[in-house]
Amino acid sequence: MTLYVPPSPSGAVVIRTDFSTVEDTWRNILLATSEPIYLDGAEGPLSIEALFINSTTYEGATPADIANAESEGLPRVAALADSETFSGRKPVTFAAVDMASKSGRTFRFRVEELWLVVTNLTEGNLTFGELFDQAVDGVLSSHPLSPKYTL
Repeated sequence: MTLYVPPSPSGAVVIRTDFSTVEDTWRNILLATSEPIYLDGAEGPLSIEALFINSTTYEGATPADIANAESEGLPRVAALADSETFSGRKPVTFAAVDMASKSGRTFRFRVEELWLVVTNLTEGNLTFGELFDQAVDGVLSSHPLSPKYTL
């Protein structure tokens, strides 16, 4: 099966690949990722407009499947809401997939920090490889500016 990842204006797409849990968990993830970020000196709150995909078409898809999916206007990063995301373990994390290199390389990051990963990649502050290298045991460490809403 060939998957298709649609383009995203923000450069980020969140793809649900696990459907074994109740919808409340997915709704909580949507709330956590849409919380505005307030930074000192900023004119207003920061937010990103990621494309969220909640379709069983992607059920069970691996990072390699997503990295090699067909796409127009390829997003810089895909965040997978996978079985680990819905496992009940804290903190709740996404798997970040390197879409540019098609390598299927991943690291995990807290759901609330989607803004941090997307902003750094789209603004060119950090590359996927630099974020990957900062991950400790495969998980990007928590950022002190993350929203107060946590899962």
